[in-house]
Amino acid sequence: MPSSAAHSAGNECAPSPILDLDCCQAIGPDGHRVDIAPQQFTLLYALASLPPGHVLSYRAAVSVVYGAPAAADWYAYKEALWSLTHRLNAKLRAAGWQTPPVRAARGHGLKLTVHATTTKRQPQVSETTIATPATAVY
Repeated sequence: MPSSAAHSAGNECAPSPILDLDCCQAIGPDGHRVDIAPQQFTLLYALASLPPGHVLSYRAAVSVVYGAPAAADWYAYKEALWSLTHRLNAKLRAAGWQTPPVRAARGHGLKLTVHATTTKRQPQVSETTIATPATAVY
């Protein structure tokens, strides 16, 4: 049962997650900290770096997580990327999020469904990261 003040007040909108860049952790709506594995954190950081409503293409996600050479054969990494996303969402749900924050934009890539902030510096996305606006809800 969620214990956040927003949920207690009948507001189903959870507070924004916080990414602690120094500790590779996510801080849940109730302040609970969850350690994020480096590859999971890299993916979450890349998604949080995008403007709201944008999608990180599968090719760009593979490049960010597994390196630029892997992006040439991104489809071979798609299952590994999906597994990584599943484990990341499980950790974030354990921290208190009710719905998976990272979702697939069917046929396009991955998107972050919640607003994320960082505790230290503004995230930067390289120019090679391919981001497209999400045009439909999946």
